[in-house]
Amino acid sequence: MTEVLKILQNQDHNRVSYTHLIKLVSSKNELLEDKLQALITSAMKKVLNSMKNKINVDGNITEVVYKRCGPAHTMFIDTKDIKYSVDFVPAIKLNASQNILGEEELKYFVKNGSWEAIPKPLKPSEPNNVSFRASYYDSELVMLKDKHRLKEVIRFMKKFRDNKQNMSNMKSYFIKTVLLWQVKEKGSYYWRTSQLKDVLIEMLGKLKRSLATSGHNGKLPFFWDPKLDLFATLTDTQRYDMFNCITGVIYTLERADGNLTKDIDNCIKLIFNTQQQQQQQQQQQQQQQQQQQQQQQQQQRQQQQQQNEGPSATAIGIAACAIGAIVGCTQQQQQQQQRQQQQQQQRQQQQQQQNEGPSATAIGIAACASAIVGCTIAYLRGTRSRTN
Repeated sequence: MTEVLKILQNQDHNRVSYTHLIKLVSSKNELLEDKLQALITSAMKKVLNSMKNKINVDGNITEVVYKRCGPAHTMFIDTKDIKYSVDFVPAIKLNASQNILGEEELKYFVKNGSWEAIPKPLKPSEPNNVSFRASYYDSELVMLKDKHRLKEVIRFMKKFRDNKQNMSNMKSYFIKTVLLWQVKEKGSYYWRTSQLKDVLIEMLGKLKRSLATSGHNGKLPFFWDPKLDLFATLTDTQRYDMFNCITGVIYTLERADGNLTKDIDNCIKLIFNTQQQQQQQQQQQQQQQQQQQQQQQQQQRQQQQQQNEGPSATAIGIAACAIGAIVGCTQQQQQQQQRQQQQQQQRQQQQQQQNEGPSATAIGIAACASAIVGCTIAYLRGTRSRTN
């Protein structure tokens, strides 16, 4: 901080800043992590105390809880309806020329010329700590930009991590580091054309191999300094538990890719849904079950009612059938009687015709004969007259 202090010391408008800053450095002008964080903690608590640790949003008063979590200053809101947290991480912005990266890594600073120094607390805590870690957040953001499905993959992997107790040691930066290595390894064509499920399964596979406790795997090199293993502080038990969790989810996703049944679909929802979403889903399932039970009970009541009313309904049905049968039989009998009467009348007419037939014929013949005779007589008379 020597150069910074020299500049501030000669600037009247920064005299107050210089007075505070000089208290945060060692005799060698090195910034002390513990004193810097203590100053920020004091300021945060002072502000929250003035607010009585509460915020008012549209008339709704909510309590705010403040905690220190590593280098972060975290605000928690935990109510019946809202569970939310925000991390504030102090960072000192430095020029790219001030880092000590190798030439291979420096090429990623072409579009971004800065990096940040983040306070790194020691465990156990020690006074006059000068430890800071490098953060290349902006450069990493440039690397991950325009990689299509990549952000969705990170989101799914974090949701999976958050829903598994055995994955609690999997830091977000570990997941991010796995993907940074894959961005470097794979071209833009892969990210542009690959489907989300394929990228997710492959990235989970890379993370799984990094957790292996045997073979040539079992390491997660820090992207900006590959000599450092980010998994070095994990115990074998922690690695084994996370390895098994990831193995299980890969198996489920591969099964779903081949044949997505309802059971597998429910398993996937449980894997990636947050606890709040799981609770909502369980509530919906309970409501559906209650509705189904109510429908079943209603159907049972209707069936019972039908059974109670059954005899009278059956009797009515039988009576209706009987009446219909009687009416039908009566109509058939009437029709049959009519047909018999018609047949009998026809037979009587035929019999009468047979009985009256000869006399009528004789009369007809006689009439014809008489006519012929009359014509003959008239003809003869006429002939005689002409002869005379």
